[in-house]
Amino acid sequence: FPIRRSSDLFDLKLDESAQTLAHEARLVQVFVNLMTNATQAMNDGGRLVISVEKAAGGGVDFVLADNGPGIAPGNLGQVFEPLFTTKGAGGNGLGLTVCKTIVESYGGTIAIESKVNVGTTVRIHFS
Repeated sequence: FPIRRSSDLFDLKLDESAQTLAHEARLVQVFVNLMTNATQAMNDGGRLVISVEKAAGGGVDFVLADNGPGIAPGNLGQVFEPLFTTKGAGGNGLGLTVCKTIVESYGGTIAIESKVNVGTTVRIHFS
């Protein structure tokens, strides 16, 4: 699908020389889920910045940063747990668990930083 580098909702910062070896459809699943979570969290508007760049020590870093409401500190430690959701009936609590499983299956890491009323940043690193 064509990649738009900017829209009213997001910006894409892409280092086209950054590469990683992974199954495209599985990575698309990760990024669609993360982008969906971010846009749902920013239901009153906001901005999502997606960056893809070569990592300093080698490999590739993917960073998705939004300026949504953030994740409550008490929930942050649970976001990768199966069936944990803050969406009530609107979520099944498997999205971030699946993301983590896919990323780790390729030897990568995924971490989430968040501050209430500031936003959330998801960092994925592949060596």
